[in-house]
Order: sequence, then structure tokens, then C-alpha cells
Amino acid sequence: MSTAVVSVASGQAVPDARTVDRILNTAADSGFSGVVLIAARDSVLLERAYGARGPRLTPESAFWIASMTKGFTAVAVLQLTERHRLSLRDSLPSFFPDVPADKRGITIHQLLTHTAGLASSDAGAHEVERSAAVRAILAQPLAYPPGRGYQYGDDDHELLAAIIELVTHRRWESFVQRQILDPAGLRHTGFWCRRRPGAPLPVPAADGARSRCGVSGDWGHRGADGMSSTAIDLLHWTRPSTLEKLLGPAARRSFTTPQVLVRREPPDDVSYGYGLRIYTRGGQVTELMHSGGGDDGHTGIVRVFPFGLTVIVLSNAGMHAGTTWSSHVARLLASRP
Repeated sequence: MSTAVVSVASGQAVPDARTVDRILNTAADSGFSGVVLIAARDSVLLERAYGARGPRLTPESAFWIASMTKGFTAVAVLQLTERHRLSLRDSLPSFFPDVPADKRGITIHQLLTHTAGLASSDAGAHEVERSAAVRAILAQPLAYPPGRGYQYGDDDHELLAAIIELVTHRRWESFVQRQILDPAGLRHTGFWCRRRPGAPLPVPAADGARSRCGVSGDWGHRGADGMSSTAIDLLHWTRPSTLEKLLGPAARRSFTTPQVLVRREPPDDVSYGYGLRIYTRGGQVTELMHSGGGDDGHTGIVRVFPFGLTVIVLSNAGMHAGTTWSSHVARLLASRP
């Protein structure tokens, strides 16, 4: 596989601009459409739109980021633990009445790490009321006893969004806006809203004002996959300096610590943390990855390497050869050393 990022003796990575551009133009000729941003520490090396599918893309175009939403919900939960509003050890009966007996032991930590036993049924989708979504999710049979397996899905984080609302007495969107997006300066990151099929996402105004979308009437879009963003906002979101504004040292460490082993991809182990995947080798982190696939063929991936390289690919072109265009292009652009 061709790679656009050359590892050098110092352990750094130096993107070759001409190679990058050639790879991305070839991908666009084959169907890729999206925005690519590559940064080395604090310097943006490339930020460009490629291809054209639907509305014309620019580097400032917004995309549904789908499951990257889970990271925002995880940070919100960790903020509440720092304020002693809840604990990762708290179980569901602390928040919801009439929890079925087989789910009474599920903890917040298990919801964050997809180890709660929930079967990824998307039972909360299309429910308008929070209580109805919670009942629908908890009525589903468990896939395994809580804490004894791993199964990725959205139901866990929809329950976390409900817990955030019950603890803060605010809508999930409002809490994330005020406690994460505003202090982090993420002016072009927002929430899912109803729109005409095929209509473009709202894009940032020329003066930098936030483009606001109405909040979702569907619990399938709360907590787990209901946000949109731009490449530059995602770069800011994944920088350590941003996390320092939002969380204290202990919570920051837990956010980027492997919590449950998902699989092995020798020489790396792939674990799930709190809202993101973490690759490790010999106990050392080799990559942090945020990814998601959303509505209208929108997919995105952010790869953060400890030697300072960040690769962001956002696409509206859907799938390519059994994987998403975002994942395919991101693999072409960078590999763990």
C-alpha cells in the first residue's frame, strides 16, 4: 500500500505534499469526495476539499460525525464525575426507576466502554420522549451479563445522554454546548436536525458565526451519533490543549487510557477507551482514533499519533471496497511506525 507519510529516524513523520496530493486526486477520480486535513503538532500542513458529490465542498464544509459524538458524551460524563454529580461506579437504578433485574448492576463505566451487555438494538431510535427511549432500551434482552463482554453500539451512550439530562436538568445538547463546545471554541460543531432528504448540512457563516441546527426529536441521535463538525474543529477537539480546558489531570488520563481490549492487530492491541479507540504496542500508545459513519453517506476518521501527526478525513461518499472512504483514505495517508 502506498503511504504519504514517511517515518524518519527521529520517530517523527514528515508528509510529502506532492505524494499526498497525488494519492488524494487518484482517490477522488475513483469516487472519493471529502475534506482532508493533515497537521504536525500545531502546524496545518494540508487542508483541502477533493471530489464533488452533492453540494460543492470546501475545507470549511460540515459533515455528520456520527459516532465521534460518543467522545463528547464521554467528556461530559467525566466532567460530572469531577464535580461529584455522579460516579463511574453508579448503577442504573440510581437514575431510572423500574430497571429490569438483569440490568440493575449496569454501571456508567460499562456504558462508556460498551461492556454493559446491551445488544446494539437501536431500540431508542425514533423515540421522542426520553423516558420512552430509556424504557425501550432497557426492555431489550441482554447479549451477555454486564461486565463480561464487549459489544459496540449506540444504546449505551443514549442512556448516558439520558443520565446527563437527569443529573444536570438540562438537555444533553445544551450541556454539551455550554460545557464543551463553547469553552473549547468549537464554533462550527453542532447537532443533528431535521432537514429535507439530500439537503446540504448547514455550513459556517462567512463571518465565523455558528450555524445553528435545531435539536433532535429522535433519541437515536442523542449521546451516540448526533453531531456535525468540520475538519478544523475536529483538529482543535483532539488537541491535548483542548482537553486541558475541559478536564482535570485524572479525568484526562482516564479519557485516553485503554479500558477494554477489543482485538489484536499485531503488533498492536486495539482497545476501547471512553468514546475512542486506542492502539497500543508494548503498553505504549501508538494511535488514538475517533471515527464514525452517519447519514447521507457521511463518514469521518481522526487519527492522532503520539509523535505529533494528526490525519483527518471527512467524506460524503459512503463506502469503498467494503470499508468507508474515510477509512480507506486515512490508511493511505498514514501508518503507525
